[in-house]
Amino acid sequence: MRIGTTLVLAALVGALALFLRRAGDDAPRAEPVPILRFVPEAVRTLEIRRRDAESIRIIRADPQEGAAESWRMTSPLDAPADAAKVEALLKKLAEERQDLDLGEGAGVAHGLDAPAVEVLLGTAGGALSLALGDEA
Repeated sequence: MRIGTTLVLAALVGALALFLRRAGDDAPRAEPVPILRFVPEAVRTLEIRRRDAESIRIIRADPQEGAAESWRMTSPLDAPADAAKVEALLKKLAEERQDLDLGEGAGVAHGLDAPAVEVLLGTAGGALSLALGDEA
């Protein structure tokens, strides 16, 4: 995986953690709940759509006979992806909890009407998405 892609993935995880832990006037939840409910091993595709840059699309490649599973970036270029970094990102996304309830209609105030970043996960059971807005 290219250094630029690695930095984007690291920045995405950092922005997600900052967004989720931001203090404010929003009401805290009694008990944090998972933001996305999924098993990292079930994810077949990962796409990161950024408002100001090309999207990154990574797919889980079927292993060849006797080989371990691997990940492959298909956009913006076709190249092998760092499996450890992709798995770490998926694990982090699966572990993140929502501890603030923003309430109905709060999306616009938090930049979710036109998200800065969208993360899309594809599994055999369907698709999941997470929108990250601008800091409000």
